[in-house]
Amino acid sequence: MQSSKQKKKEKSIGKPKERENYAAFDASDQIASTISILEKMKSGFLLSNGEAQKQQQKQLQILREENEKLKEQLKSYETAWKEMGNLWNWVTNKYKS
Repeated sequence: MQSSKQKKKEKSIGKPKERENYAAFDASDQIASTISILEKMKSGFLLSNGEAQKQQQKQLQILREENEKLKEQLKSYETAWKEMGNLWNWVTNKYKS
């Protein structure tokens, strides 16, 4: 019974040789690989962030152009509304007299 518990324990922990290889992975190697990964992530982030910024600028320009067109339409509608108001006043004043 004791031997089966011991076997399970050894299987869950791993073989001693595997643990030695893991321990052989030096702390300086870990730091160097971590720095390398962070630099890659940073450069990828800046690249994608730059592309995103270009997309935002393009979208902003499109929205500004649309806004100007809508302002022009609004001015024409306001002019038409004033003209209709003047026409309405003229018609009502003509029939009142």
